[in-house]
Amino acid sequence: MGTGRLSYEPIDEHTASITLDGDIESATAAALEGAVLAATRTGTDHFLVDLGGVRIADASLVESLLHVGRLVERLHGRVVVIATPGSPVRDALHRFGLEERMRVAATRGEGLTAARD
Repeated sequence: MGTGRLSYEPIDEHTASITLDGDIESATAAALEGAVLAATRTGTDHFLVDLGGVRIADASLVESLLHVGRLVERLHGRVVVIATPGSPVRDALHRFGLEERMRVAATRGEGLTAARD
C-alpha cells in the first residue's frame, strides 16, 4: 500500500475535522487515534472523520474508528464518519457494522449537522 495522509482542522472549541486520504495502513490509523486523543485533552469532543479521499484501507482503520468512537463516547461526545455512499470504504464500514455504532454521513455538511445534534 502507498502512504495515507491525515489532516486535522479545528472547527470550533468543541468540534474538529480529521481528513484521511490515500491508502490507509496501520500507521495512519494509529495517527487518527493519536490526533483524537490529543484533541480531547484540549476539550474537543465532537469529531468529523472524513474518509472521502481514502482509496484503500485495511482493517486497522475500522479498529481505530471503533477505539476513537468508544473514547469519545465516554466523554459524551460524538464521532461522525463521512463516507460516500456506494464507495468501497462505505461498503467496508457497513460490512463491519460501524454504521450501527456511530453515525455515518454522506457529506461534510450532513456530518457537521450530525456532530452538533
